[in-house]
Amino acid sequence: MRKVSHTNEADGGRDLIANWRTGPLEKEILQKGENPFKFRKVIVQCKASNVGIGKAEVKDIRDTIEQFNYDGYFLAVSSHLKRNLTDALDKMRNDGHYWVNWWSRDEIEKRLTRHQDLVTKYSNIITLSK
Repeated sequence: MRKVSHTNEADGGRDLIANWRTGPLEKEILQKGENPFKFRKVIVQCKASNVGIGKAEVKDIRDTIEQFNYDGYFLAVSSHLKRNLTDALDKMRNDGHYWVNWWSRDEIEKRLTRHQDLVTKYSNIITLSK
């Protein structure tokens, strides 16, 4: 993981760049004996909000992927995704050209519950309600 820029700088829709080990794309055809897991260069975008995040708040995903020659896109939001954004991301994933995934507050909290070491390590920014 690498930060693209300082928090107050324009990042062009890229908060982090990850070299992420992922499973196969939706329509990817694997050769016999080929490892289905590959490292992909993935744009990571994070959105902090108390309200749902829609397509209007996350623009030009495909253009950003193509401009910087990435293999995928990951979105993490502190609230939830509105249906129009879920539909757009799901369509991109199903098209099979890019690896696409997202986590909302619920998925993030489930993962943190399973990894209490992270909650302890970052207790200054993470609190889980019981």
